[in-house]
Amino acid sequence: MASQIDNRAPPGTLFKQPGAYKPKGRNVFKTRREEVPTHLAAIRKCPCVACGEDLNIEAAHVRMASAAHNKRSTGMQEKPDDKWVLPLCKGCHHDQHSWGELTFWHKHQISPFLICELLFAASPNIRAMRELINAPATRRR
Repeated sequence: MASQIDNRAPPGTLFKQPGAYKPKGRNVFKTRREEVPTHLAAIRKCPCVACGEDLNIEAAHVRMASAAHNKRSTGMQEKPDDKWVLPLCKGCHHDQHSWGELTFWHKHQISPFLICELLFAASPNIRAMRELINAPATRRR
């Protein structure tokens, strides 16, 4: 019987299902977050997409998923790529977190994924980004 046990196997693997061994360290299924500091700086110079306020602008990451925009959902303690960020004033950013993203964007009739993609494509041209935010076609669904 002792000849049937592979002594080279890591401790505990003999009781696990085949293929259930998970390497230690970073989750191999997650991709590395794409950070773009220049885009975040440009976002903070744009007006709030919800109310139009131009002061105290924060970069608000959109965490919910959209299959149409190839945006996966992010969990707790995980920020999405900097591509998925919108300018919100301090008050609207607080509302976004307290109401929940889906409710916040629906109440303001804003398609956050479309605006994120348009702003990222225009970045770091702040003038073009401000024009996109103020355009009626991009503000509504």
